[in-house]
Amino acid sequence: MKNALSSGWETVELGDVTVCLDGERIPLNSEDRSKMKGNIPYYGANGQIDSINKHIFNEELLLLAEDGGSWGPHQKCSYIINGKSWVNNHAHVLKMKKGTDISYLMYFLNHHDLNQFISGTTRGKLNQGVMKKIPIILPPLHVQKQIVSLLEKAEKLKEIRDEADKLTKEYLKAVFLEMFRNFEDSEILGNHILFLTSGSRGWAKYYSESGDVFLRIENVGRNQLNTENVVYVKAPNTQEAKRTKVEPRDILLSITADLGRTCVIPSEFPRAFINQHLAILRLDKLLDPMFVAQYLTSNKGMTQINKLSKGGTKDGLNFTDIRSIKVPMPPIKLQKDFANIVYRYEKIKEYQKQSQEQIHNLFNNILQKSFKGELAC
Repeated sequence: MKNALSSGWETVELGDVTVCLDGERIPLNSEDRSKMKGNIPYYGANGQIDSINKHIFNEELLLLAEDGGSWGPHQKCSYIINGKSWVNNHAHVLKMKKGTDISYLMYFLNHHDLNQFISGTTRGKLNQGVMKKIPIILPPLHVQKQIVSLLEKAEKLKEIRDEADKLTKEYLKAVFLEMFRNFEDSEILGNHILFLTSGSRGWAKYYSESGDVFLRIENVGRNQLNTENVVYVKAPNTQEAKRTKVEPRDILLSITADLGRTCVIPSEFPRAFINQHLAILRLDKLLDPMFVAQYLTSNKGMTQINKLSKGGTKDGLNFTDIRSIKVPMPPIKLQKDFANIVYRYEKIKEYQKQSQEQIHNLFNNILQKSFKGELAC
């Protein structure tokens, strides 16, 4: 099947531009592989599984998941291998014919939704005959290489952005340790709690498309407020609602699952309430909430929390536990200095998030235009 497109582009079938080497694959079970230990990669549908001492192939090939893979849009269903290798029967083995760039084909397959070619319900499978008929939009070879070059540069930007995000997270921990490592004197947290309460159960009946924010445990990270998956409620005018309403500078603490998550409510946050998996801590003026939230997620803070946890099938902290936590008492000015660093960090993180979205959109835009023949190279 070959339908001419403009500017030398054409639509071909995958079997037209590749040679299928599936007949050379040999599956090995774990017992067999344990007797063949070596440094040659043993591959399956989603990547390297093991290393053995023998090989079947010794060239650059494209592996495409036959079963046990993910074939949705922007999911990695194919990957490139090179050199000596052994491949099991869960990945199709494809060798490029002349005129096809292997990286271009990989990007194309990983970008498109191939689920329409998948059979089976409990474990999807891309049969060889169907696989060979997958339509591929193929530009001239020099254009394929230019597209690959653009996509690789965009991916490099994504990697750099991800690495910068990781370094930023580690930076805040390092700053905290450096600023407060010499303060060993501590006090009971309960001595400085002005208000302590847990959230409400049964608020699902108040869920709404818009309205007040209802914060759940998934909205609280490690000294981080996550607002990407908030739900909204039409909060009732009750004492219960008044009790569980958050205020600026409140600390939220997870108390029934994944203990020790914290965040601080910012000054201009919408009206919000908490569910039963969270507690509100409202402190006096001798402790800054940003400092305390960071301390609770530190190694020393988590050590105390884990000791207080009831364990068993469901971890949990009660109000007595929370009040009994010991916290260091550095000068309030130093605590506020750290809080200001956190606020600047949050601004940087927001910029990084926007930058990450821009890079992601750029990458997807290049993909879309590349595979529609709309990219000028």
